[in-house]
Amino acid sequence: MEFGGPKTAILSEQLAEVDATRRAHVAALERLRASVPEVATLDVVMAALRATSDAVAVQESLALSAQVDGGATERQIVDASVRAGVSRAGARATSRRAHAAAANPDLLGAGLSTDQLDVIANAASKTDGAAATDLELIERVASTTPDQGRKVAQQFVVDRMDMQDLERAHARSRTRRGWHRWITRDGDHAI
Repeated sequence: MEFGGPKTAILSEQLAEVDATRRAHVAALERLRASVPEVATLDVVMAALRATSDAVAVQESLALSAQVDGGATERQIVDASVRAGVSRAGARATSRRAHAAAANPDLLGAGLSTDQLDVIANAASKTDGAAATDLELIERVASTTPDQGRKVAQQFVVDRMDMQDLERAHARSRTRRGWHRWITRDGDHAI
């Protein structure tokens, strides 16, 4: 691996450009927030912040889906996200979004919020990517709130389960319901 070559210089310039753009964008959002102190217009500020967050999530998913296409495993993606400062749960969600984007690159251009992308990505992880390519599901999730979208996606997953999947889900549910008896560090018995 060669360090300090022309690719490194180009990458450094591009990262500096991204950093400068991020700083300018944050400054513009700060000015917007300061100029809109009334609660009645708070929706405008929140919409701008959400749009920024969604755009960042889309770019993150695009970058990671390219890694998935290149053969990166879910663990490699999660580990890279954790090293970047993301929680494990956030890293797993990012990985699911990347895998859904790899299954359907048009998904990221559908105008979905990050929460809606997570709903579809979660369903896609349970259906071997089928949810990411189902246009009807994407449209239904896009037309609802993320909470309603979760219900729609859950029904999509249930409709596609076969008997073995249902039996595994039932067995998993039964083991979670069970109680366990153990001895604590202090030597006390607990249930």
